[in-house]
Amino acid sequence: MRSTTLTLHQTRVQMGSFRNPCQWQFTWEAFCHNSFLRLFLFTPSLSLKSHYFSNITATVETLKSHSNAYSLQTLLVRWLEEEETSYNGNHLVDVSLRVPVPRVLLDLGFPPEVKVLEGYVEIKLVLLLPVDHPLVNDFIAVSHDCDTEDQEGSIDGIMDTDINKLSSMGEVHFYCKSCSMKLTRQSLRSFVEMPSVNWRESADNWFGSCCCSFGGASEKLASVYENSLYCMKGICHLDCTSVVICKDDLTDHPFSDNESKTKKHEAQIDPVNTNKFTGLNLESGKLEKLGQFCGNECAGNGHFFEEMVKSLTVKESSVGFLGAREHGEGNNFNYSNASLGSGFIIRVSSTANSVRWTEFLCAQCSLLVGSYPSVGEDKFPLDDGIRLFKCHISTSDKVGGPDDIFRNHTLQRVFVKHLLDSARDEVSYRTVIRDIRTKLPVLQLILVNPKVWSCTGNCWDTNGDIGEAALPHVKPVVKVLFRDHDLTTKDESRLVDEWSTKMEADEIYMMTQDIRDLVAFLKSAQARLPYSCSLLQGMFLSYLES
Repeated sequence: MRSTTLTLHQTRVQMGSFRNPCQWQFTWEAFCHNSFLRLFLFTPSLSLKSHYFSNITATVETLKSHSNAYSLQTLLVRWLEEEETSYNGNHLVDVSLRVPVPRVLLDLGFPPEVKVLEGYVEIKLVLLLPVDHPLVNDFIAVSHDCDTEDQEGSIDGIMDTDINKLSSMGEVHFYCKSCSMKLTRQSLRSFVEMPSVNWRESADNWFGSCCCSFGGASEKLASVYENSLYCMKGICHLDCTSVVICKDDLTDHPFSDNESKTKKHEAQIDPVNTNKFTGLNLESGKLEKLGQFCGNECAGNGHFFEEMVKSLTVKESSVGFLGAREHGEGNNFNYSNASLGSGFIIRVSSTANSVRWTEFLCAQCSLLVGSYPSVGEDKFPLDDGIRLFKCHISTSDKVGGPDDIFRNHTLQRVFVKHLLDSARDEVSYRTVIRDIRTKLPVLQLILVNPKVWSCTGNCWDTNGDIGEAALPHVKPVVKVLFRDHDLTTKDESRLVDEWSTKMEADEIYMMTQDIRDLVAFLKSAQARLPYSCSLLQGMFLSYLES
């Protein structure tokens, strides 16, 4: 196949029976490490059948624009379509449309593969390099005079980057992403990584596999570690989804200082053993260095870890920082049995033992910006910490500007980041998302393909000037199957529970508004595919940006 090169003024087509189907839509799709680019060509207003079409062809053309410095590649698709008229019976109409080709490296030595299927036309193009190949980005940057680093990027693996950027800013305020209201009372300067919610399991792993007993070392070490989770004024904890700040750092927070007492807890280390147990950084919640677990030190000098653990003392209360708050007698909560986490994605363990998660709303626009945990009837943050979701806040009053560290943290991307982290060792990851308030299942999700590149849009006129029209840019997405349950009945909830048990699905809880927005995104992206191929196993096929 040869590529045809035309100038814009040559693209007008004059035909006696010409019809330009401007209602046609396209969706390009490519998989990582795959050398094919697939096109879905369809129209929602027309039910396609194979006998409607004849002589369908597809040709790649390069349009030379006089106003732009670079060329535009398009796919010209033409066919004869049967049309019924009242005066002349059935006759064939010559139909043509132009599909913009995204910025990829096509192998023009292979002709397009065209199929007319039930409900859509499928066309495959061969690529010189997969869309995720590094050279493709370099080609785009050089040939289209743009910087790929300035393009909208993913949030994968930028935890350390967020901390470094926030720290380099010196003084940071957080703002509501919807109305730009300042959320923080005073600027924050100290940023540390949020402690892992698996601290108890980690402690068991450190000491449980050793060749000797350490006299309950993991239990005592975990008690010390609990205190590093307490939210202190002026310190901001971060993870991939949220930032956690003390309630006293908020502007006009609804929590009274008289009803919540804050005390600083310490872990004291025996000076005699500091040469063997070093690097316990309670301020950041990290155990940076623990020396050697076993070996000559353990065999020759006896159980020095047992002596080390005896030197660790936790003041105030045996249940960690909860002793700092004077709860009522009815609130029998033991923090040792639960992990609070970031509040964006809530595990089952964080909903047990009377922990209640409450939405934290912006005082100006009343939209969701975060959440906080509490116990029983207590309306105050359990650890004095308010979780602000990165997808709902910014670090600048100019939302999305260059000073906004979280400009790429959308709800879809933050959720997908969690989804991919959870599905790292799973071929087909399944999850049930429940409403944190009602505990009912709202969304079933199956991860179909985590590495897809896609773009969508409307086809161009073949008899008009495309002017300054820009080529579509394929972006990374994940392909999922979903089923939503707006009004969940008892029978429907039971069926979802059975499906979850049978499929060994992961169960998580989210805020009501975030789930509604996710469902809206999924339903909107569902329209990117023709209806005939968007149903599978009673669930709908859709995309989420990553």
